[in-house]
Amino acid sequence: GGAPVLRALAPAARARERAAGMEAMDAGGGGGGGMFGVGSAFAFVPLLPLMRASVEDLGSEAAEMTAGIFNGGIYLGELLGQLFGARMVDLMGFPEASTALAGALVGSAAIFLTVRAAVK
Repeated sequence: GGAPVLRALAPAARARERAAGMEAMDAGGGGGGGMFGVGSAFAFVPLLPLMRASVEDLGSEAAEMTAGIFNGGIYLGELLGQLFGARMVDLMGFPEASTALAGALVGSAAIFLTVRAAVK
């Protein structure tokens, strides 16, 4: 079946990962994925109830619409993140793509905090 073919391709895939600078991803047994999961739990679990509470005075239809928009945004982000992240790694290499995404994350956090301070 396919298993011998996959085993034969595995060394070539590891060599490509090393060349792209991705070998550190395996060092922690998938630590990045685990950290993302834990961080997502702390972010997403309280966020939806807070968003729904902010539109509570508009009725149950607005609360349900908020839940739909929230879930749609989360899953669309997961899809687009995979597509654009993979393309960035192809174009730039893993270290540069990671640095660019980290810069975008820090920039969006700075914008969020600036807007939040301005609204208060």
